[in-house]
Amino acid sequence: MVKKFAGRVVLMSYHKYASNVIEACLSFGSHEDRQLIASEIIDNGGGQHLDMMINPYANYVIQKMVFMAEEEQVRLLVDVASRNVAYLRRYSHGQHVIAAMERFLSTKGTHHPDPRPVVVRPVPQHAAATLITD
Repeated sequence: MVKKFAGRVVLMSYHKYASNVIEACLSFGSHEDRQLIASEIIDNGGGQHLDMMINPYANYVIQKMVFMAEEEQVRLLVDVASRNVAYLRRYSHGQHVIAAMERFLSTKGTHHPDPRPVVVRPVPQHAAATLITD
């Protein structure tokens, strides 16, 4: 099924019902399906990763990728989020992506490509946490 919409994954991630299909394929698809989706988002998403993180529908695809994609692909997403924490915190969807990445990092260990440690600090006004690279 995923091969039928290959080449349109990033575009589909921005649409309410199509993003649900992408999420379901990430959750229930074969390893090959997950790889195809994640690779397309990583390779063809270009500068859209940050925009996807704050989009009302695409952010759910990114959150699902954090838990379903290959380690190297997650590293890229964490790196993008780490470099743009202040920007992401301005948007509720961005805050959700940060929280998903922090859950992933706390359960799987640090997968950050940078040798510098990722520090998680609480944000008092929202009781959320922030990714900060020292």
